[in-house]
Amino acid sequence: PGELEDSMNSAMQLLKEQLVDMESVANGIIRPILTSATKYIEKLILKMHKEDFNKPDLNRTSAYVSDVENRLQAIKHKVLYLFDANTPPYETNCRQLASRVMSFFVRHAALHQPMSEEGKMKLSTDIAQVQFAVGTICNTEKLGAPFKELRAFRSLIFMDTAQ
Repeated sequence: PGELEDSMNSAMQLLKEQLVDMESVANGIIRPILTSATKYIEKLILKMHKEDFNKPDLNRTSAYVSDVENRLQAIKHKVLYLFDANTPPYETNCRQLASRVMSFFVRHAALHQPMSEEGKMKLSTDIAQVQFAVGTICNTEKLGAPFKELRAFRSLIFMDTAQ
């Protein structure tokens, strides 16, 4: 019994070490892809500065938001589907991507002041669409601060600037 238990413990330790190595390899594969994707999405978000939030077209989705949605869907269907969504490399890297997109979006959306009421409605719709798009690759509620930041900002845009 003692010798068998020692063999089992040795085998388990070896397996654990191999799993750590596999996780490191998976991270090494997925991280550069998602880093590149994040940079591209940031460039798409920067297009919001070309939007006119004082006279917005409320009947159409903002072009930059459509671009962000399309890119996130492409990432999901061309890259992320290759990885098991329940593994730490997937979860960690997707959270980093989602957190960065949300924070970057809020940072740049906050620069749009003052705004007409229609512009505020348009930006609010954009926020909801970005949140939904990010939610297709990651549970946004598990993101913590970036998710709360996005939700709080959505409320803040309707506050009177004198407050």
